[in-house]
Amino acid sequence: MSAPTSLWWTSSDGGRLHALDWPGARGMTPIVGLPGLNRTARDHALLAGWIDGDRRIIGVDLRGRGASEIDPDPHRYAMSTYVEDVDRMLDAAGVDRAILIGGSNGGVLAALYAAAHPDRVAGLLFNDVAHLFNPAAFAKVRAYLRDDPRWPDWATAREAMIDRYGNVHPGYDRADWDAFARRTLRQDADGSIVPDVDPRILIPLERPDDRPAFDLLPVYRASAHIPSLLLHGTLSEFLSDDTADAFAAELPLLERVEVPGVGHLPDLSEPESVAAIRRLLARVDAREAAA
Repeated sequence: MSAPTSLWWTSSDGGRLHALDWPGARGMTPIVGLPGLNRTARDHALLAGWIDGDRRIIGVDLRGRGASEIDPDPHRYAMSTYVEDVDRMLDAAGVDRAILIGGSNGGVLAALYAAAHPDRVAGLLFNDVAHLFNPAAFAKVRAYLRDDPRWPDWATAREAMIDRYGNVHPGYDRADWDAFARRTLRQDADGSIVPDVDPRILIPLERPDDRPAFDLLPVYRASAHIPSLLLHGTLSEFLSDDTADAFAAELPLLERVEVPGVGHLPDLSEPESVAAIRRLLARVDAREAAA
C-alpha cells in the first residue's frame, strides 16, 4: 500500500481543512471516507490497506478533528457546514463523483450530502448507522468527550481503549489496540495522549438524553436511486435489528450485511465487510460504465 499524502483545502469561512489521500488507479470512481463523530481520517487506513491502490481513497478529517483546524465558533460544528466542507474538498481533489463511506455520524453526513448533491455520489456505504439510533448509546459518546480524557502515555491510552471499546472489537489483540489508539488519539503538546478532536463539537448536539432520536428516513429516501450498502455490527448498541430491517425495506438498491462479533463500528477489514464492499464497488463500476 502506498503511503497517503495530505490534501488541504480552505472552507468557505476560511478554515484550513485536511484529508488523507491514498493514490489509486485512474479511471476508477474514488472512495471518500467520512469518519464518525470523534474519529479521524486515519480510520480509513485499514480500508486503504486491502484496497491497495485499486482506486483512490480520500479519508476526511472533519473540522475540529485530526489535522483540520479547530473552529473558533463551535456552532459551526454542524451537518450543514460539513456538507459544504465535503463539497469544497471534492473540488480541491478534482473529483466529480465519489463513493461515500460513512461511519456512524459520517453515515448521516453521507446521506445528507447525497440528498444535496445527488449528481456527485455514485455509491453509499452506511457503516452501522441508519435513520434511527439508540439515544442512550449516543449519550455515552457525549459523556466521554465531556470528561476530556487524558492519559500519560500510549500504553496507558491503549489500555483505556480496551476498557472502553473492548466489547466492540472482542477479537482485537494488543497490536490491534495499539493501532486503534493511534487512529483515534493524538499526543498533546505536554506529552499526554488525548482524543484527536475538539470536545466542543458537542455544543450543537446538546439535548436531553431521553429525547427520542430524530427520524432521518426522509433524508435517506433521497438516496434510493444510488447503489448502497448497510453494514450492521451484530453487537452494536447504536443500531437495532428492527431499525436495520426498516431501513433496508425503504432503499431498493441497498444491500444489508451483518458483521458478526463486532459492535459499533466495524473497522471495514472484517471478511464480511470486505466481501460486501467489493460487491458494492462492482455494482457502482458497472453502473458508471453503463452511464
